[in-house]
This record gives sequence, C-alpha cells and structure tokens, in this order.
Amino acid sequence: MNTSGTGASFRERSNLACLITTAAIYPAVLAIAFSYPSPFILVGLLVGGVVIQIIAMILLHIVAALVSREEPDDERVRAIGARASQHAGVVLGVGVFCVIGLTIVQGFVHPVDGPLLGSPVLTGYVLFAVVLVSELIRMSLTAVGYRRG
Repeated sequence: MNTSGTGASFRERSNLACLITTAAIYPAVLAIAFSYPSPFILVGLLVGGVVIQIIAMILLHIVAALVSREEPDDERVRAIGARASQHAGVVLGVGVFCVIGLTIVQGFVHPVDGPLLGSPVLTGYVLFAVVLVSELIRMSLTAVGYRRG
C-alpha cells in the first residue's frame, strides 16, 4: 500500500467510489422503474444494479488500495462520519414520514382515481428513492468533510 503520505486516504477514495457508483446506477434504476411500474421490474433492476455495483466496487477498491495512503482511524474521521450521518438521518426521517403520509393518502384513493397513486408499488419506489437520497447526501457530506477537514 502507498504510505508516502500524499494524496487521498483509502477511506476517502472508497467513499468516493461508493458515491459515484450509487449516483450513477440507482437513479437510473428508479427512472426506468417509474416508467414501467411493476414490482418485478424494480426487483430485476435492483438485482442488476447490485451486481454491476459490486463488480465496479471491487475494481475501484483494488485501484484505491494500490494508490492510497494509510490513515489511522482518529477523531477527525469519526467526526466527519457522525456529521454526515446526522444530516442524512434527518433527510431519511423526513422522507419516511412523507411515505407514511403517502400511504395514508393511498388508503383514501380509489383505483379509478389513479392506479399508480393507489398502488403499493409506488410506496416502495418512493421509499427506495428516500433511502437513496439519504445515502447520497451522507456520502456527499463525507466527501466534503474529507476535503474541508
């Protein structure tokens, strides 16, 4: 492993690899799934997305391990992670309450008023989107935290 003390740490590069692959794969999964609302479509797309991300993450982590410097697990690293997780948790909490509201509204909607709005498939899509946004925020804030200190 590169221990010269220059460049980004493995943890920082790993976070960037996760951010980039997640931001590239899962919004596309959701966009396609919303175009063809079916639980089977989403499951198939998620399985494909996970396989693609695993392959990409293995390759990116091998490269990161070869070119990154070592970094001890210190208070700075824990503080960056805690701040990012705190903000992402707020987004996740608000999003989950919105999904609860959507579920309640769906109880009053009749299928003739809009089959997609009354569908539990929509609830699953929206909940997945909320978790995705929360994770993207967490990884983005972690990346910013590493750069700003």
